[in-house]
Amino acid sequence: MTAGIDVIVPTLGDRSRLRRLLISLERQSLAKQRFTVIVVLNGQAVKERESIANLLEEFPSLSLSFFASQRPSASRARNIGIAMGKRQFITFVDDDDELEPKFLETLLDVVEEDVIGVAHMIDIDRGRETRSTLSTRLLGVRGQDSPATALPWLFGFNACKAVSRTVLGGHLFDECLKSGEDVAFWGRILAKPGLSVRVANQVKDSRYQRHLTPDSVSRRAGGYEFNVVERLDCIASLEHVLHDTGAEPAAQAVASLIRAQAGFVARYVENHQEERQSIAVEVARRKLETFPWSDVPSPPVQRLTVSYCFPPAADAAAAVLAKRMWRSQTVTDVICNDMSEVRSSDASLNWLVEPWLGNVEVLKAPNYFSDWAAIAQFAAEALKIAARDHRTRHYRELHTRALWSASHVAGCLIKRKLPHVEWTAEFSDPLSTDSQGELRTGTRATGRVSRELKRAIRDSFLNDHIGGLDGLTHFELTELATYALADQLVFTNKNQMEVMLSRVPQQCREQLNRKSTIAQQPVLERQWYELAGPGIEPGQQLPPGRSRPVRLGYFGSFYANRGIGDIVAAMSEALGEVTANFQLHVYSAQRLPDDLPDFVVPHSPLAFLDYLQELDQCDVLLVLDTNSSGAYPQNPFLPSKFSDYRGSRARIWAIVEKGSPLDAANVHYKSDISSRQSVSAELKRVLSDLGR
Repeated sequence: MTAGIDVIVPTLGDRSRLRRLLISLERQSLAKQRFTVIVVLNGQAVKERESIANLLEEFPSLSLSFFASQRPSASRARNIGIAMGKRQFITFVDDDDELEPKFLETLLDVVEEDVIGVAHMIDIDRGRETRSTLSTRLLGVRGQDSPATALPWLFGFNACKAVSRTVLGGHLFDECLKSGEDVAFWGRILAKPGLSVRVANQVKDSRYQRHLTPDSVSRRAGGYEFNVVERLDCIASLEHVLHDTGAEPAAQAVASLIRAQAGFVARYVENHQEERQSIAVEVARRKLETFPWSDVPSPPVQRLTVSYCFPPAADAAAAVLAKRMWRSQTVTDVICNDMSEVRSSDASLNWLVEPWLGNVEVLKAPNYFSDWAAIAQFAAEALKIAARDHRTRHYRELHTRALWSASHVAGCLIKRKLPHVEWTAEFSDPLSTDSQGELRTGTRATGRVSRELKRAIRDSFLNDHIGGLDGLTHFELTELATYALADQLVFTNKNQMEVMLSRVPQQCREQLNRKSTIAQQPVLERQWYELAGPGIEPGQQLPPGRSRPVRLGYFGSFYANRGIGDIVAAMSEALGEVTANFQLHVYSAQRLPDDLPDFVVPHSPLAFLDYLQELDQCDVLLVLDTNSSGAYPQNPFLPSKFSDYRGSRARIWAIVEKGSPLDAANVHYKSDISSRQSVSAELKRVLSDLGR
């Protein structure tokens, strides 16, 4: 390695610009033997190469190296310059800029092996000096040594810095980035532990002159490609740095670079709110975990969502609500509960909800499904927050969703406090009764919250037709109060609505029917099934002439003696009559029994978006009804995964209870959940259709 500094200059072959820069290099006060100018032409034909080579011959006093790359990429050109240079330090200069006479001398005075040297800079706009924010900030730290992490804004551009090859290590510019490659490059250097920055005290005759031209980054048109796609690509590169960074100061510094890139997206969205959804898909496609949606302007928030269970909780209730929010495309404040003690986390759900989040309040009520004290605590705290925020938000809509009844209890209190707010209450399943038609039990409803629910019922149209309330479970009480107060009741299927409303006296039904609606669980667009995801294996690749087994997929709980366990037994019985090869892939959080047939392939459960992608890898998806065993006049349950299956490319095999919502659905294959013979027969049909 030779002492001195390499000046790396990528160029597209503009002779007039390059000549101006070379003249400024020729005038440097630093001895010519202490620096080498490496010019890398990129993307030009042979004629331009000869023209640039001829230009360089006009500067015999400079130590010049000239290289060319057919690929039109400044990153590629800089990487060639890094590879071909031999000196101890490196600085990057754009071919349309100039250097004042003492620039290189000043840089070498401040740079050290483990210290990045920084000179001052000035913008030149149409021949006139213009002080920029960057130049002002540099003057503010003039003559100072600082930890690199204290000045992250210095690492958002290439100009006016020198770095040693030791610090540079093997880092190169990301050649896949169309812009922002300088941010990604310096961001990785910024994250190095123990790195310092020294800003020169010398300013006079030592500045980097940055010429502003029509194609300068600061003047690029505010289009979707530059402000969104290219910025997100840059953020993705920075997130790789973030994942590799252990020390907190470095992580915070890299995060500030990410926020700066996200600022371009935010300014674009401010004038293009209609593209918010497509941008959200791009964020998810890149699996960006740190994109700051809170910095992105949104329309005024007029909706409040109260959902005890909310992303990132890995729960079917959270997933359905996430899909609801995605399809509604409405920014909403959220009040939810911290479920980390009872649910694992699925961060992939955040990509669906974060674009639509205003303020999010996460409460710390105890996680008990049936304990009234915990439910009342959540509801009372939610009321305080809703009343407080309403003073500035002026909510018009309230949305709650339950199987976790605390959501609706909170909704009742908020509606009583803010009666003008339009309340939509959604029921995922019957609230007061379980899968076997039995009343859900829990601790006795007492205290102020229960009294408020009772008053709500007594003040409503239900009063004249409902008997005593004191003997009701708190689930029944919540159900009735929600019926009384909500402006709209949402059920997932017709059976559910009829079963739930049948518990109310006939005289009240007409009024309840008028405000009741059915909204099946939402199906996401195909783009969500086609996002690339880590850890997802595509269909098995086999040599020509061989075929993979028919792939059946089941996602959910595994019980050996009922549900999918019965189905596996029925499939085993059919094996003697089946000639086609097949596998049943089971994705379950439970450990599967060791004595299962060889055709069962166990898997751990997947994050939601990975699960969507995996659905497309299956030939047939199995969905099982809840077996209500005649507990209800008609089965009111519709499996939440069915909506996800409907969006996939796979065929659906529904194993149903007669008369259920799933039984009424249009699917490829169907069998009776109570008949092994029916399952065996349908398996034969599946394999006959798909047998390979």
